[in-house]
Amino acid sequence: MSDRPEVTLIVAMTQDRLIGCSGMLPWHLPSDLRRFRDLTMGHALLMGRKTFESIGRCLPGRTSIVVTRQSNFDGKGALLASSWEEALRLVPSGLRAFVIGGAEIYHQSLPDVTRMYITFVDGSFDGDTFFPPIAWEEWLLLREEIYPADAKNQHATRFAEFVRRTDG
Repeated sequence: MSDRPEVTLIVAMTQDRLIGCSGMLPWHLPSDLRRFRDLTMGHALLMGRKTFESIGRCLPGRTSIVVTRQSNFDGKGALLASSWEEALRLVPSGLRAFVIGGAEIYHQSLPDVTRMYITFVDGSFDGDTFFPPIAWEEWLLLREEIYPADAKNQHATRFAEFVRRTDG
């Protein structure tokens, strides 16, 4: 189907794929938040209900699409979808769909994702939510940038961009 949006995934995780703790990020990294804003600005954000609730609002300059099974959910300005497929249909024409979490939406979206922006966070954290396993042989690393911890970012990070291999 040619009218499907390009599906890009963006996530911060540890090497063991930890992404959350009690509905929140286990770390605070201003450099990663800035990268998230810069990459997603002007596009559509696809997320699950719990992710939307942890953010607490629609993010400015982006279309928020929330996947939820709750028919009475108050999305506070977000577009609501009852399934991953419906969420894709709600992406406005010409916009890239950025999948931003949580774990279940990441799992549902992975077959459709053609590009991933991953921030690998160095450190050991308590948490209860993990990114699904990745078949790395299906992905090609396009670029990466390594940043040591500093006064504003307490943990070293590696920003990586991957594209799905098309060479079979």
